[in-house]
Amino acid sequence: MSESEPSKSGKLPRWVGAYGAVVATVALSWNVFQYFDSRPRLEVQIDGSGGLLTDNTLWPHVQLSTPNPLIRFINRGSKPLTIYFMQADFRPNPSSIPHVDGYSSAFGTPLKLDAGDAKDWRPSLVPSPSGRADKLKAIHVSGKLRILALTTNGKYEKQSEIAVTLMTAGP
Repeated sequence: MSESEPSKSGKLPRWVGAYGAVVATVALSWNVFQYFDSRPRLEVQIDGSGGLLTDNTLWPHVQLSTPNPLIRFINRGSKPLTIYFMQADFRPNPSSIPHVDGYSSAFGTPLKLDAGDAKDWRPSLVPSPSGRADKLKAIHVSGKLRILALTTNGKYEKQSEIAVTLMTAGP
């Protein structure tokens, strides 16, 4: 009697058991992969370039560079995602602007992102310039921007080096 033929005692060949173990392992791995892949996944993009403010009603003859970065929240997952709280902290490098602790902006209104959806947020990280428009001076400041978001998935944090242009009252 060969090994591939079942014996009279009713035992199956060994290769059938090995094949079953391989198929079961692949099926379990696929289910685990689908479980982790079918959830919301938050991606945060930070654009520190700012750009020029086009609707400058306070100082119409002055081109202001916006000091507040654009932050884009993207749901890369296949399930909806809700952001319950967002916070942005900007800490200038001491060599860039001495004796400044930094700025923080928070947003507590829930933000819902469907699968593949994206929403923008421009937090106010620095104060608005005060003084006469002809006396404004641009200061380039580099530092670290930390984004904190509390979502349905838990806590998300991202830190990035950015450079902003602050407008201050000049001498």
